[in-house]
Amino acid sequence: MARRNPGRIALSHYYPGFVPTDISANSNFPWWLKFLSKWVLYPLTRPFWVPLEESGHRVLFMASPTRFPARKDTGSYNGKTAAGGSIDGLEVAEGMDGKVGSGAYRVSKYGDTYPKEKLYSKLRENGVAEKVYQHTMTVFREIETGGRFKG
Repeated sequence: MARRNPGRIALSHYYPGFVPTDISANSNFPWWLKFLSKWVLYPLTRPFWVPLEESGHRVLFMASPTRFPARKDTGSYNGKTAAGGSIDGLEVAEGMDGKVGSGAYRVSKYGDTYPKEKLYSKLRENGVAEKVYQHTMTVFREIETGGRFKG
């Protein structure tokens, strides 16, 4: 989508780490899995938790066009600085295609990116990018017409 809409959209896939929520308590999980989550999993993972508010701040940071800009129509980002300039030395991130400012980013819980050009170039060669795009457009159309994706 970022490639097809240069200058208009930037996409990020974010790995937040372990964020404590009530998702298991409010899920359809069996009682024993809820019990394990609350009394075993949560206490063991507590030292690695990212607080909910901090996770929210990090997600909001990903909306920064300075760090994660939309792909440019032509050219590249000169000196890793976005059109809005640099803020406190913040540089434009490297995208999934290995190019700075590509418009599509994989982001760690610390705001760093995971460039995987070799892996993604193989997937692109096999037509996976086009398949994902077509599937995404099908989902959007279904939501527009029926209000919900039924898969």
